[in-house]
Amino acid sequence: MIRFPSFNPRELKAILFLLSALLIGGLITLYQSKNPSFAPELVIGDLVDSVSGYDSTNKRSSLKDKININYATEKELEFLPGIGPFLSKRIIEYRQKNGKFKKIEELKRIKGIGEKKFKLIKDYIKID
Repeated sequence: MIRFPSFNPRELKAILFLLSALLIGGLITLYQSKNPSFAPELVIGDLVDSVSGYDSTNKRSSLKDKININYATEKELEFLPGIGPFLSKRIIEYRQKNGKFKKIEELKRIKGIGEKKFKLIKDYIKID
């Protein structure tokens, strides 16, 4: 017979809270894998920024001019919505292997950039 330790009400609340957080985190991760444009970390980041005084929106709001994907560095590409370090590196590698992009739609040939992600960034990019 298995005996479970007895918990006081405060410990039970803490356990339930942790299990709930784990479940919610898993559901968010699952949902985000099916919907790449969903970004709950932005909501959490905004909350942290409001407490710390840091302005993370500056990254996106500083994108006034379109980024030329034929000459942009990895860091410049990361200013695009939904493009992080891994995708920016893939864009650079694709460009080095295949030469300059002739159409912005060629980005969809890169693993990780599908139709949804392309729609997010198409208004922020240009070529020669």
